[in-house]
Parts: sequence; structure tokens; C-alpha cells
Amino acid sequence: MEDLSLKMLLCCIQRHLSKGYQIDERQVRRDANLEHTMNANMGVTKMSFIILNSSFFLLFCEFLLSSNGHFGGNINLQPKQLINAENMGQTFRGNRSSNNFKLLITDGDYLLVGARNAVYNLSMKSLTIEKILEWSSTPMDVDMCSKKSKSEEDCNNYIRVLVKQNDGKILVCGTNAFSPLCRQYAINEDSTYQVKREFSGNAISPYDPNHNSTWVYVFETDELYTGSVSDFTGTDSLIYRKPLDGQGTTTNEMRTLRNDLKCLNGQLSIDT
Repeated sequence: MEDLSLKMLLCCIQRHLSKGYQIDERQVRRDANLEHTMNANMGVTKMSFIILNSSFFLLFCEFLLSSNGHFGGNINLQPKQLINAENMGQTFRGNRSSNNFKLLITDGDYLLVGARNAVYNLSMKSLTIEKILEWSSTPMDVDMCSKKSKSEEDCNNYIRVLVKQNDGKILVCGTNAFSPLCRQYAINEDSTYQVKREFSGNAISPYDPNHNSTWVYVFETDELYTGSVSDFTGTDSLIYRKPLDGQGTTTNEMRTLRNDLKCLNGQLSIDT
């Protein structure tokens, strides 16, 4: 029945458009009632579908008509306004083919973004690069990584920990070609970065850039808590605490028990 009522609706539309008349709702109602009478013996009982939805009918007809209310033959499908989505907001894509962005922290009006072999300092207003802290793995570390049958892509330094400490220094840790390493940077008066200390990133950053890991820095106690792995194969999952005394020392470290399935069973899959 609904299909038949729809056919009747289309018939009314075609009748008005073929004559070039301006749409008159009263005439449409008369035509619709006439069609209902002619088809009474066919069991058409849903003409209310047409009458009650006259507003939808007029809206549909308005789409087909020209701006002056008459059928013009050619429908203008040009939009009233074009919006370039690329210009709706600021974007940052980096300057490498594969930056592998993973994390960021705020520093006043700037963003520090950890990526592959670099930390980007971006303006929060324009997302333009203010400075780049370059940190690539040494040729020796890359060679050792390759000898362990790792791909050239994986044998880079992917930044996985980026912390602004309570004394103003920046702690950066990366995979370093499957040999995790951390550096502590001081920010000079001219906004350049100076390496103050370098130490092992084992249990802080994962070995494999594809492994999941997370960290939390406690500003009040200057302590770093990480959820990561502590071995090359990525099987020794752990939660690790590393106190930082402002000089990057490794005293009073603590970790979950190794191979204790009652504590951690399998690899971590966490985020903060």
C-alpha cells in the first residue's frame, strides 16, 4: 500500500511540473483526494501519508524548482558557499617521511613533541617549529641493531619518554636502536638545549618502537614511574620506579618481581 501511495505522490508531482505551474498545496490536496477516490476499490487507505506530509512534499518540490518557484528545466546544483577544510585549523606534519609522533607535553606557550630521532618545540598558537632537538642513534648502535636482524626503520631512536622535571630540566628517553637511552637536558638562556647527563633507559623506554609503554612523573617527589619491558625480547614486563634527584642518578630504584605471574602476566597494554 505504501508503494502505491508513493506512486500517487510522484504522479501529482509530475502533473504539476509538466505544466510549469507554481506549486499550490490546495491543488495538490485536491489531486491527491481525486487519486484516492479513483483507487478506492484497490484498497488505498493510506492517503494520510500524502496529506499529513505536505510539508515534506513542498520541500521536495522546492528542490526541483528554480528560485522564482517555477520549473526551470535546469537545476542549479552549485553550492552557495565553499569551505576549504585544509584552512580550518593549524596542522603540523613534521619534515620527515615517518616522524612516528607518540607523545607531547606543554611548556608554557609551547608544545614539546617526541618523534623519531627528534623532539620538536612547537608554538601552540601557530604549530610552527621553534626549535628541534636532534637525537639520532650512533652508527655503532645502529650497526649492532642491524646485526640483531632488526630492520633499518626500527634501528632509529624513537622518543618514548618526555618529562619536564621540577627543576626545569627536560628528561628525554628513547629506544636508541634497541638499546634504550636517557638524556637530561638543561635549557639555556638562549633557549638552546644542553646535555647534562646520559644514562641507560632500560626499564624506562621499550627496546622495540612497536611495543606499548607508559610513564607517570610525580612532580612533588621528582620520581618517574614507568610501565615497560626490561629486555631485548620484550618478555620481561615490569612496573618501575626511578627517583630523579635533579642529576639523573639511579639510587633507590624499584621494580616488580621478575617472572612473577601473580604480579604481571604477559606484556603490558596500558596508557596514561
